[in-house]
Amino acid sequence: MVVRNPRFWLAVTAWWTLHGLILAIEGMTMRSAAGEPLRDFMHPLAAGLVSAWLWIPATACLVALSERMPLERHPLHRPLLAHFAAVAGVIVFRAIAVFVLNPLIDWYPQQPQLGTVLVASVLNNFLTAWLIVGVAHSLLFHRRSRERERQAIALEAKLATARLQVLSNQLNPHFLFNALKSVA
Repeated sequence: MVVRNPRFWLAVTAWWTLHGLILAIEGMTMRSAAGEPLRDFMHPLAAGLVSAWLWIPATACLVALSERMPLERHPLHRPLLAHFAAVAGVIVFRAIAVFVLNPLIDWYPQQPQLGTVLVASVLNNFLTAWLIVGVAHSLLFHRRSRERERQAIALEAKLATARLQVLSNQLNPHFLFNALKSVA
């Protein structure tokens, strides 16, 4: 499983950290363009990084599910339902995390109702979660394709060895009979 690989965790953490930094810079740029004074960089940085880092466990869950139940032709309904449930779980997880962490991070100026945060989470996270599922499937199918290529190369090598062995077995009796004929 790819989720057990430390390189996976490093790549996912690096990706979401970069995304958080971009969110922080984007927030600063938007506030500056709106005429708000640029007080500090720490608040947008914290908001961007925490928001992005919430995606790390969600990404791991979605990738693990994609490996365990890939969206393939037959049967499609079970894995599709599992992925819809996982995406819904990610949306609810992020909504609850934002609701609980808002007093510390200040994403919303005033603490909103959980329903409001849940609706915002659906709008903000639905597509991202499905993009993660799509990328996970792309990597899974690419890995399978490379494995099939390796198997095909190994089979071709075995076939070539078998052909050489057959040819060698055909040639050996010929030399034996020639040697016997020469002796006779």
